[in-house]
Amino acid sequence: MGIFNKFKGKANKKETGEITLQGIQENNAKLDQASSYFLSNLGPAFTGTKEGHIVTDIAGASAIAGLMALRSTGINLSGYEPGNVVLGEEINQKQDAVLRYISAISQNMGIDPNKAYDSEAVDENKPLFDTIELTHKLEQPFYESCRKADIPKLYYPIVAALTAMKLVGAGKELKLLDPNIGTSIAMHYVVAGSKTVPYTD
Repeated sequence: MGIFNKFKGKANKKETGEITLQGIQENNAKLDQASSYFLSNLGPAFTGTKEGHIVTDIAGASAIAGLMALRSTGINLSGYEPGNVVLGEEINQKQDAVLRYISAISQNMGIDPNKAYDSEAVDENKPLFDTIELTHKLEQPFYESCRKADIPKLYYPIVAALTAMKLVGAGKELKLLDPNIGTSIAMHYVVAGSKTVPYTD
């Protein structure tokens, strides 16, 4: 059973509007390249700290994944105040595709995604910025990273989610952060990013 078995269906020659396993596989090299570009915008320069702050980096990449899921719905956000919560079934569907991807990656890392999510761990490991500030600081650099790698917009959320999980893996290797906690943070901020109205500029 492959780690991406939760993705069903195949993308045909025309974009289906749904993230698929085939689409991920076909764009794998570009996804990795865009993720590497995006990673260069994180770390000490982003957090303003000497050593960096891995929780903030994971939360930032994940919040962008959520925001890209929100933007992909096409919902007009102009009538909402920045920072407000926006809800809807279409948002949930787009968000769920990103969460499935994170679950698949976490399984590949030896993490049980059903046990990974821990709200107490999230509460105890806060990023330096709140969700709206994370997306405000990172959205434009993220777009530039995706444009450089020529990624289809449908897969923008996957680029950001991949970046978050690369950071979870780095935290594990460097013994900076337990990967279960890192995965919990990633899942939490995907949801937060997908439901938080961003700044308009």
